[in-house]
Amino acid sequence: MVKKQISDVLLYTGDNLILLFPTKSAAGVAGESPPAGRAFFFKVLAVSRLNQRYTEIMTAEAEDYLDTETGVDYGYLGDGGIGEGDDILRIEDDPWWIYHFGYSPLQESLRVYRKLEIGPNMTGWEYRIRDEPDPTAGDDYGFIKGAEVVNYWDPPVETETIAFRSKEEGRMWQFGFFNDSDELRIIPVLNIVGRAYKVIPIIKEPTMVKLLTGQIPSRLVTVDGLHSYTEETIIPKEWKAVDNEMEVTFEDLTGVFTRGRRVVRMPVMEETARRLGGFMKSGETATEVLERLMNLLEAPR
Repeated sequence: MVKKQISDVLLYTGDNLILLFPTKSAAGVAGESPPAGRAFFFKVLAVSRLNQRYTEIMTAEAEDYLDTETGVDYGYLGDGGIGEGDDILRIEDDPWWIYHFGYSPLQESLRVYRKLEIGPNMTGWEYRIRDEPDPTAGDDYGFIKGAEVVNYWDPPVETETIAFRSKEEGRMWQFGFFNDSDELRIIPVLNIVGRAYKVIPIIKEPTMVKLLTGQIPSRLVTVDGLHSYTEETIIPKEWKAVDNEMEVTFEDLTGVFTRGRRVVRMPVMEETARRLGGFMKSGETATEVLERLMNLLEAPR
């Protein structure tokens, strides 16, 4: 399988973007409480290049180099070092700018850990907050390493990150670092590559549905990982005020409907349901016919 790079998922003028924020209702046992989230819909009006070779990982009080088998604890990407000065990812005055980027560690031995400031680490591993990887200890999970990067100038899609004006000071994303070499000290460098988008909200519900179901092409990015968190604290108030939001479910996103502990794959789009024709009774809605068919599938034989 060919690995995707960040350039494969970046958007252009006229493209559509959906940002998905998991909500607390997303927690629960798989098959009993399907994930839910809040989706915000945007169209890209303008695109600017976003590229920075971040060399300020070490603070002024620290050495210029990162010693062997030594880590730097989580902090925002400050212009005076990690957790020092202004956040380079901050957006101070415009909630309708969005940064979309990936990142590459320069050195093969450099591990980069990432998490949201207000929540658990954003990875695919289902560890709890108490098991959050510790960069200072070099925990062996929840990171990307320079040796894993195919193209330093085109970061892997696994590092895909979205930033926006969640707070005036930024500091939304926190990064930690570890040099896992037992021989070489390094001057750590992080390459940030992506685009900045000027966006407008999409507020027509029929268009939102078409974007969500794939009838209109779009890029969907989840802002957090598997765990629930208080998304309300980072969503800009301006987004909440314009009605470009829709509550979405696991079924909306995948077409897989859940019943108790059983999962049944069924069509999700209204048009697909209408094509069931003979299965649909007079006056029955698409949702009702799908519900009835799922009950038939689960009925005792």
